[in-house]
Amino acid sequence: MLSKPWLFTSDPVPPSKASDIIRNHRARLAAEEEARAEERRQAQAEQSSISRPPSARIRAWEKMHGLRLPLNADHPVLKVVSIATDLTLAEVRQEQRTRGARHHRHSDTESTGSVARSADTVHVSIASNSAHAADNAALDRHLAGVP
Repeated sequence: MLSKPWLFTSDPVPPSKASDIIRNHRARLAAEEEARAEERRQAQAEQSSISRPPSARIRAWEKMHGLRLPLNADHPVLKVVSIATDLTLAEVRQEQRTRGARHHRHSDTESTGSVARSADTVHVSIASNSAHAADNAALDRHLAGVP
């Protein structure tokens, strides 16, 4: 007995099943959107929670925005970070200095490195950590509104 595969049948999907499919898809999309919104609320709470130390709040900001804290102490994004994390600008700069000291101690063991200067930002590229320079460039593009 030969039967047509379901894919090639000329019978349309019954309207009730089609509307169920659409309704289920919409419900799934709404649930996914709600989950993303809840994750974002939690991330925002993490970055401004006074029970967390400044370093953890700044890391939460970096994770949320996909950026790293710039090395330049006068970079305009530091004010944005201080507002978003409920830290003072001095606390953000202190974390920046702490990271710079750690980075400097680590790079002292490296023999290769270069510094490139632009109009208002210093970008550091170390052979073993070239991702840091790419992060600085991405941050500059983000602040300039360039994708």
